[in-house]
Amino acid sequence: MESSSSSESLTTFRNVIAAENEAEIYDRIKILENLQYYNIPPQNTPGDYAALVRENFDSAINVPHFIKIYDLEYFDLQVLERKGLVQDKLSDLMLSEENLSQILDKSPYSNIRKEAYHFLEDKLKPVGDPRHAFQRHLLEGSLRFYIADLTAQGKRSTIYQDFLTYFQDSD
Repeated sequence: MESSSSSESLTTFRNVIAAENEAEIYDRIKILENLQYYNIPPQNTPGDYAALVRENFDSAINVPHFIKIYDLEYFDLQVLERKGLVQDKLSDLMLSEENLSQILDKSPYSNIRKEAYHFLEDKLKPVGDPRHAFQRHLLEGSLRFYIADLTAQGKRSTIYQDFLTYFQDSD
């Protein structure tokens, strides 16, 4: 059972020390929701993701537990932001293809952004279990690599070429 001093300590910590950090997370969630990515965040009703994060913060039983929850929520938010950025880059590159109409005619898909989401989720599936620190590191590294590759190489990037093949493949 939680002691009253532990509860007071957690309340003080959240109100005095962690308040700015919590506010930053909620601000970033609001920005993420307004970017209109496909299924990012997966809670599609505005405010649902922030409410879920708030519930998780409120479930903390002491300061170390709160810090652990905060770290995981912060990581999850960064992953969503990076997934959204990759989704944007893949979609923008596809939309800038000179032969876009032929690509769309050949493709079994019609929603580029939706397929960018599914493509990325499939790519990240092998490293997508954030319960383990090593896999979190791999997930973060993969997303950083994809962003850097897309930024530096554009349509010549490996990830974009893979996406283009995926988008046109009917299998």
